[in-house]
Amino acid sequence: MNDTYDQQRRGRLSVVVTDYLGDEEVSAEKFCTELTEEIRDWANYHRDQLNKANKVLTHFNSDKIDWCHPESSVSKNKQREYNMKEQSYYDKRARLDAISTATDKDWTDFWKGDAADDEFEMMLSQYGYEYTPPIPKRY
Repeated sequence: MNDTYDQQRRGRLSVVVTDYLGDEEVSAEKFCTELTEEIRDWANYHRDQLNKANKVLTHFNSDKIDWCHPESSVSKNKQREYNMKEQSYYDKRARLDAISTATDKDWTDFWKGDAADDEFEMMLSQYGYEYTPPIPKRY
């Protein structure tokens, strides 16, 4: 690719963006939704082309092409498996983090900054500003 083509491509993008943003009847949500749909359509088209190529290779008894990111040697299915395991881990962490023995009043006091002055002063004098309360055994 040369600079002229890059400039032309950027110009075509500018025309599309200007068309969407300049139209008073098009909301930001509609612009984003339609752009997302266009990208998904593009990806689906190319996935369909990959599937078609794999069918042709099957007729030649050749190995199928497994899609992977150009910068990665990990296949799409392995990446999906990893992502699902990672999501499961974070879901479990979120459930554990949500467990609390604090009452609604405790949280209200916390967010307001209300704390027992004598307790605060005692901890401050004993530990300084670097005090971290003890962590329960369940962690």
